[in-house]
Amino acid sequence: MIVRAMGTRGSVTVCRPDVARYGGNTTSWEIMSSRVSSKSRIVVDAGTGFYEFGSRLIREQGPDAVEDLNLLFTHYHNDHVNGLSMCPLMFVNSIKKHLFGPVDMDSHNLPFGPLAALEQEFSIPRFPVTAEKIREAISCVDVSPPEISPDEVVCFYSNKRTSIKHSIYRRIIKGELKQIEFGDTQLDPDKILFARTFRCVHPQVTLAYRFEEYDRDMNLESAFVLLTDYEAQVQVPADLAAFLRGANLLAVDCQYSMNKYRQCAGFGHGNPRWVAAILKATDIERVGTIHHDPNASDEHVEAIRDEVIEFARQKGVNLKEREVFAIGDFQKFDV
Repeated sequence: MIVRAMGTRGSVTVCRPDVARYGGNTTSWEIMSSRVSSKSRIVVDAGTGFYEFGSRLIREQGPDAVEDLNLLFTHYHNDHVNGLSMCPLMFVNSIKKHLFGPVDMDSHNLPFGPLAALEQEFSIPRFPVTAEKIREAISCVDVSPPEISPDEVVCFYSNKRTSIKHSIYRRIIKGELKQIEFGDTQLDPDKILFARTFRCVHPQVTLAYRFEEYDRDMNLESAFVLLTDYEAQVQVPADLAAFLRGANLLAVDCQYSMNKYRQCAGFGHGNPRWVAAILKATDIERVGTIHHDPNASDEHVEAIRDEVIEFARQKGVNLKEREVFAIGDFQKFDV
C-alpha cells in the first residue's frame, strides 16, 4: 500500500512563503494498493488537495487514466469538501464516482450525507454548475462506523467495491470465513483492501479511516490510519487504541500547540500531549502530524512536532525505533 498526502492544512487554504515546506492545501489523501486497479482511484476527503490530485492526474495521464473514483469523506466541514467543485475529475462523465461518508443531521434536522454535500457544493449561487449536471455519473453510499448502525467495512478489489458488516469482518479476520462475496464472485480476503471506520470526537459526525491489507494466513501486512479532526483527550480510549494498534503509519490531527490549544479547546482538534498519549498507548512505528493550523509557519509546524516528541519522552515512550514527523503536501509513504 502507498498513501499520498495531497493536502495537510486545516481550516482554510493558505499560500505564503513561510508555508512552502508543508504546503497550504486542505485535507485530501490518495490511497493506492496493488489489490485495486490503477484505473480505480481511492481518495479520502475533497479539500483543495483534491483539486491538485485531479489536475495533476489529468495533466500527466489524461482523463482516460481513471474509470472509477472512490471518494470517502471523513465529514463535511468546508475544509474537507472545498475542492470538490473545482476538481476536473468531477466533470468527466466517463468517470464513475462512488461517494462514501457518514450521515449527520443538518440545521433543519434532516439527514446530511455524501450526496447532500455534493449538492451543496454544486449549487447556485455558490457555484455556476449544479449537481444535476454530473449526478448521472455518481452513485452514493452512506457509511457509518461500528458504533452507529448500520456498521460497515468497505472492501475494494480491482475496480469493484462492496461493504460487509463489522461482525462478518471479524469472522474473516479470525479465519472463520474464507471468502467474501463481490456480487456473483467469491474472493479470498488476501486480495481485498479493507477500509474500517471509527467515530471521532468532533463537533459534527466525523470518521477516522483505517485501510488494511492481509496475507493468505490473515496476518496483517500493512495498515494506514487517517485520524483527522479528533479533539484532544486526556487519555486514549481503549476502543480507539484498539483501532490504531498495528498500524504501520498514522496521520493524526495535531493542529494546535499546547499554548494555542488553551484558546481553542472544544474546536475538535489535537495537540502535542494528545499525540504523545497515542504514542504511549499504541505500537505505531511512524506517526505524522497533520491538519496544520493556517496561521502556523513551517517552523511552527516543526515546533509542534518537537512538542510531541518532548511530551512522549516525559511519558517514558522509547522513540529509538519510532518516527515522529510533520507531514506536508504531496508527501508519499510506502506503508
